Amino acid sequence: DRVLREKFGKDRPVVCKGAKGIMMQREAISQHFPEGKHIVSLDDDIVRLRVKEGPGFDYSTLRDLQPGEFDDICKHFARVMLERNAFIWGCNTSQNPRNMWNHSISVRLGLVNGYWYGYRNRKEQALYPKYGSAAEDIERSLRYFM
Repeated sequence: DRVLREKFGKDRPVVCKGAKGIMMQREAISQHFPEGKHIVSLDDDIVRLRVKEGPGFDYSTLRDLQPGEFDDICKHFARVMLERNAFIWGCNTSQNPRNMWNHSISVRLGLVNGYWYGYRNRKEQALYPKYGSAAEDIERSLRYFM
């Protein structure tokens, strides 16, 4: 915590001890923060994040995120979530540019993959996945959409 305070000051990330297992860890995070707080979840094994810049179907339309863009994107998604009275956002699950849009945001029911997503915190037990980590992403997507 001292290192984070020295590096980031009052804007330092919040680090707290969690729980064993990804489902219990995500629930502990949700319980730690107040209702309505925007929480971003990012897997610890992600090595690259890319965005689609323009139309087209080949990989030349993709580029790596630049420094600062991760935070900008998360804040943008948080604003859109509030504007549309939504409670969760997620990124495209495909790595294929044929399956990516760069001009719109879908509000249809779909898979919110657990590798990078954000949500407005609600401490309702009915929202927490219950059927095991193999189905967690699907279960969370359905529970937050309804």
